[in-house]
Amino acid sequence: MLALSTHLFLAISLILLSFDKVKISYIFLLFSVLLGYVFKIIDITFIVINVLVFITAILYQYKKIFILEIALFIYALALFLHFIPGVNNIKVLDQVYASTNSAPFNLYFSIDKPLGVFILFILFPILFKNTNYTKASVLKWSLLLLSPILLLCVPWYLGVIKLEISIPSWILYFLFSNLLLVALVEEAFFRGYLQQRLTQFIHPNLALLIASITFGLVHYKSGVLMIVFASVAGVIYGLAYKHSKSLWMSVLFHYGLNLIHLIFFTYPFYLKH
Repeated sequence: MLALSTHLFLAISLILLSFDKVKISYIFLLFSVLLGYVFKIIDITFIVINVLVFITAILYQYKKIFILEIALFIYALALFLHFIPGVNNIKVLDQVYASTNSAPFNLYFSIDKPLGVFILFILFPILFKNTNYTKASVLKWSLLLLSPILLLCVPWYLGVIKLEISIPSWILYFLFSNLLLVALVEEAFFRGYLQQRLTQFIHPNLALLIASITFGLVHYKSGVLMIVFASVAGVIYGLAYKHSKSLWMSVLFHYGLNLIHLIFFTYPFYLKH
């Protein structure tokens, strides 16, 4: 359980970063990395590689070479996808069930995936803001608020998930991880950075679409249906981001959809007996 303090410090660091408390955020990040090493979650090779990458990202601020930004984003994406060696993410839940007819579920607390957010923040300091937001009417917001439920009705109609209300005993682990180590991190990657950065070059709606499809594609391990589902969900999160000043709006939409899925449906999907 002490090893979980690594992720508590990491989560606090991310929250502070999102509210522009940069210096204190990096202090908590340092504690998280040190604890990760002490508890053998990350090894010295991983630390050295990432220190070099962070230095490179800082140097980018002095000489903004576009190809270097692309390379650093690809590296951050590799962290996101757990491609960088030297990490042993903690499995917090092993083959647990959310409800009677749910498939078994594993929950990991990742340290590599959130680290990519700090690289993106150095590249793009307005990561958690939206300087190009457009106001939406009350009707648009109302439809947008309903859209996560409507989206979940599609896999329910197809029989991929079933209605089944439950609050699993391990829900606190899920609430913590899904908000701060999943939704916040994923929104920083695909809305805060990719959608917002692309908007500086192409039409905002096209940027939203590309970011949403990319978000879907990173779920490739879960199959084609999940790629499609995540891409459509990405459009919802992208619209929530487009019409708000802060990344936290899309984070809350993302988190809300996942929470509705967990409590009201079989999670992660229906297990046929």
